[in-house]
Amino acid sequence: MRPIFTLIELLIVIAIIAILASLLMPALHKARMRAQCTTCLNNLNTLGKSLFLYCNDSNDFLPLGAYTSSDSLESKSWQHFLSPYCTRFKNAQEARLSCAGMLGTEETEKRHLDLMKPFVCPANEMRTWFQKMASLKIYSGNYAANGRAWGGPFAMPADPTQYRSKIHQFDRLSFTGAIWDGGGATAPNALAAYTTYITYNNSNLIAGYVHSGKTNILYLDGHAKTPVKINPTLDMFINPDSPTLLFRKK
Repeated sequence: MRPIFTLIELLIVIAIIAILASLLMPALHKARMRAQCTTCLNNLNTLGKSLFLYCNDSNDFLPLGAYTSSDSLESKSWQHFLSPYCTRFKNAQEARLSCAGMLGTEETEKRHLDLMKPFVCPANEMRTWFQKMASLKIYSGNYAANGRAWGGPFAMPADPTQYRSKIHQFDRLSFTGAIWDGGGATAPNALAAYTTYITYNNSNLIAGYVHSGKTNILYLDGHAKTPVKINPTLDMFINPDSPTLLFRKK
């Protein structure tokens, strides 16, 4: 009785499958990258809506980029201020306590970031700033923000309202970068400084070019996009010495 398949026939079938797989893998990889980019843009759109809701509830004030205290559990970042509008956390302090309690081990870190999904770009290998530098634990997720222009970092017990910017103080909102993919510099001291004191000239050093060499950006008018090319510096209008003079691009 003739066997169902001869050895040669079996090898031919395996070779055909291998060829088809080699042709499909690049297409699947591209599809996955596109899906991740779309998820990231959706995240940024969600954060944009959260930012507007925060401003609406805060007399037009933008959230502080960072607010530090001698009690680390009282320190907060812009992610914590926005989290009540896009996660299950009821307030910024609840999000901060989750951040402090869960970052550090792979299992607990994943649990925290699952709760902070809008703040995590799936295309970025850096899941949270804590992976870059332990002192950046205050920043949940892997996005960077124009927090210096919004206000901060300022240490308690200073009145944060005297340092915060209002969204109507910005001109050309559709050209002012608000939130984008994070990553960038590997030198710890530089990274800590750039994450906290962002300027037009160093914003590229904390940007994560994770979407085929590009960075997704949310602008202050609420629209998010992938730039057509790599920006050497992100679109920002900032004078770090005066939160009210943010209109001139250097």
